[in-house]
Amino acid sequence: MHILIAEDDVISNKVLHRILSEAGHNVASFDNGHSALEHFRTSPTPVVISDWMMPRMDGLELCRHVRALNLPEYTHFILLTAREGHQSYREAMDNGVDDFLTKPVNKEQLLIKLRVAERVVRQRQEAEGTIRALARFPEDNPNPVLKVDRDGRILYANRACAPLLTQWQCQLGDTAPEQIRELVESLCRSGRRQEIEMICDERVLSFSATSISEEGVAYLYGHDITDRKRAENELIVLKNQAEANSLHDQLTGLPNRRLLTDRLAQEALRAQRLKQKLALVIVDIDNFKQINDGYGHEIGDRVIVTVGHCLRDTLRGTDTVCRWGGDEMVLLLPGLTEHSQVATICGKLCQAVKQRVVEAGLEVPVTLSLGSALFPDDSSDTAE
Repeated sequence: MHILIAEDDVISNKVLHRILSEAGHNVASFDNGHSALEHFRTSPTPVVISDWMMPRMDGLELCRHVRALNLPEYTHFILLTAREGHQSYREAMDNGVDDFLTKPVNKEQLLIKLRVAERVVRQRQEAEGTIRALARFPEDNPNPVLKVDRDGRILYANRACAPLLTQWQCQLGDTAPEQIRELVESLCRSGRRQEIEMICDERVLSFSATSISEEGVAYLYGHDITDRKRAENELIVLKNQAEANSLHDQLTGLPNRRLLTDRLAQEALRAQRLKQKLALVIVDIDNFKQINDGYGHEIGDRVIVTVGHCLRDTLRGTDTVCRWGGDEMVLLLPGLTEHSQVATICGKLCQAVKQRVVEAGLEVPVTLSLGSALFPDDSSDTAE
């Protein structure tokens, strides 16, 4: 695909350009929104990847300018952001943003989002091409075609609209459903192409209106996008699975060190704000090499899973159990008041693990060594 990048950070720009070029895409990159927009005006691309926070013209403003061009071919707009919060995302989507990519950019997530973008753009182009080809023959068009006036009255409906009219409980001369009326009203206000999606008899239809005549008449062209929406949802599931896998250990399903680092920083800030203590506990399975050598790696893996899940099940829901690597686990215990609480908790964990190993039928001697540090008593620096 042809992809446009707008990123003022030199290193991020180069990283994006390299990843996309190595994946076989044709990339044009700029370090500011103005230059990117000027390039887009003359050479529109199906995908734009822009940083949200840039001087002079940020990514959101660039997206608004791209949408205002009202080009016949759709552009998939991905916003690079370090922001969090549904409110910010809703604002961006209201301004035409399609998807988000967190910084620093993860190569696997970037390529997954591009797969989504490629499929969405291709299917939109195919659907819109079909609409343009069939628009001259509304009666024989297998897709719904409606003729509606400014007041939302249905003046014409082709044969493909018959099931819709039945579902809407209306006929020629009646007022169309609210979503159709809002589509026409929006077209009248802006004078630019408008599009909506509607659920009709368990199918998803997309209705688009491109122009309105001097007499106040608009043609609405619908097409079935059920398969496209299903494919988009499947890709979203794949993306979510990939994101979850990148933050969790594959053997145990517990958070990995990447997720732990993020949670440790968050919990430290929270403890500082609430004037509480945060314990970090390192858990090591004693003589694990001998377990692997004597009983085999399959039993060794079962021991790791049993210990990890026992720690998770025994602790509170607000605590975090992470597999750091090998036979090492790391625990985050927020909301404590004094160091003596940690020793009590660790003692309970050792007993719980012994019992769980017996219940699991593992005829392996499993004991733990644990060491703890308290924030901010031992250090106020998370890495230390």
